Amino acid sequence: MTVRSFSFQFFFLLLAFCWQPTLNQLKSQNLALEGETHDHEDEHEDVPPAPNSFQMFNLSTTVPSVGISTQPSDDLTSIFYSPTAGWNSDLPSNGQLAARVYYKNTGTSTLYLQKVVAEWTQSGQAKTKEFMFLDTILPNQTSLWQNARDYQTVGDIFYFDSPVPTKMTFKLYFKNYAGAVIVKRDLKPYNKYFALPFKSGDLKSGELWFGGSTHVGGGQVYAYDWGVVAVDKDGKWNRRRSGTDNSKNENHLIYGEPVYAMADGVVKFSMNDCPDNPKPGVKFDRANIPNSGGGNAFKIEHDGVIALYAHMQKGSLNPKFLAIGSVVKAGDFLGLAGNSGNSDGPHLHVHISKVGSTIRPLVFKNGFCIEMESFPKPVTGGKWSKLANLSLPGYGMKRPLIWPGATKPTYFGLSN
Repeated sequence: MTVRSFSFQFFFLLLAFCWQPTLNQLKSQNLALEGETHDHEDEHEDVPPAPNSFQMFNLSTTVPSVGISTQPSDDLTSIFYSPTAGWNSDLPSNGQLAARVYYKNTGTSTLYLQKVVAEWTQSGQAKTKEFMFLDTILPNQTSLWQNARDYQTVGDIFYFDSPVPTKMTFKLYFKNYAGAVIVKRDLKPYNKYFALPFKSGDLKSGELWFGGSTHVGGGQVYAYDWGVVAVDKDGKWNRRRSGTDNSKNENHLIYGEPVYAMADGVVKFSMNDCPDNPKPGVKFDRANIPNSGGGNAFKIEHDGVIALYAHMQKGSLNPKFLAIGSVVKAGDFLGLAGNSGNSDGPHLHVHISKVGSTIRPLVFKNGFCIEMESFPKPVTGGKWSKLANLSLPGYGMKRPLIWPGATKPTYFGLSN
C-alpha cells in the first residue's frame, strides 16, 4: 500500500473560538524569534495505517466504495488530540487537533475527492469547518487529508477552548456521489506522558526554556522547537546572549545546553558525526550524508513510541548510547543542543511517533509554562501553568516560557 504525495489546499480562517493573540503580542514574540525557521526533513517513523485499521464504506450507490482510517489513534472509534496547558494559571487547559484521514479506493473506478467537512459541538453550539480539497484516487490506492499549518502560522489546526469537545464527525464528499462518507470519532486526550528533555539545574540565573508546538503540518505537526531565553540589556526576552548578534552559534543561549532522555527506552538510531552548521542561516552541504536531516540525533523507542532528539552538536552524543539497542533510562544525558542537519539556527527539535504508525502529541508530566506577556522579567512569582499531563501551548508565533523544575521557579537577587 502506497500513500501518494499530496498537497493541502486551505481557504478558510480558524473559527472565532480559537485563541487570538493580539498584534502587539505577535510583535513581542517576533523580537524573541528573529530568524527562527527550524524546519527539516520528515525524520521520523511515519507509515500508513495497517490494512486492518480501515473502516469499510459501501452502504449504497450514494457513496463510493472506500476504506477509512484516522490518526492519531489506537483503534477504529477514537482519535487523539493534544491536551494543552493554558497560557497562564488563570486559564483552563485546552486542546489542539491535527487529524489525518486516510482513504483507500476499494472500488474499480477512479475517485475524485472534492471537500472534507468537520463537525463538532463546542459548549452546546454546533460547529462546522469546510476544507476544499481536490484529490484523485486510483483503484486500490490510498491517499490522505490532514488539517495542517505552515511553520509558525495558525493554519487549519483545530484549537479547542475548554471544555474540549468529546466527538468529531468528518464528511468526505466525492465527485459524482450525492452522499458523503461520514466518519464519526470520539475525541480523547493523548495519555502517554513524558518528562521534559532538559533540567532546571543547567540554567543560569534568569534563563528559561522557550518553545511550543507550532511546527509544520504533515508528520511534524506536533513537534517542538526549543531554545533558551533571558532578558537582555534592553529589557526584552532574547534567545541570544546580551550584546551579541546572530553571526555565531555560540551567541545563542541554547547552544551547548544538555539534553536528556524523556523516559526509559532503547536506542534505534544515532548520528554523532554530522558536521555542525558553521553559523545560523548557513547550512553544511549534507548531500552525501544519508539520514542527516536531524543532524546529530538519537531516535529512542520509549514504550511503543519513537522519539527523535535532533540537531545536537557533533561529537557531543553520549558514547554509552551510540550503539543500536543501547538501553537508556529516564533522565540520562544524551548530548548537547547545537545546530546540525537541516537547521537554520541553534535549537532542540523533539517529536514522537507511534511505532509502525504516525506522529503523536507530546505530553509532559512535569514542569511549568507561562506566556511571555504574563512574565516580562525573571522574578519570583508569576502565574505559571503546571504541566501535569499536558502539552505546551502554541499559536502561530506565540510560544510560552518553560521551567522544567518540580516547583515554580524562584530567582534570588532579582526584585519584583
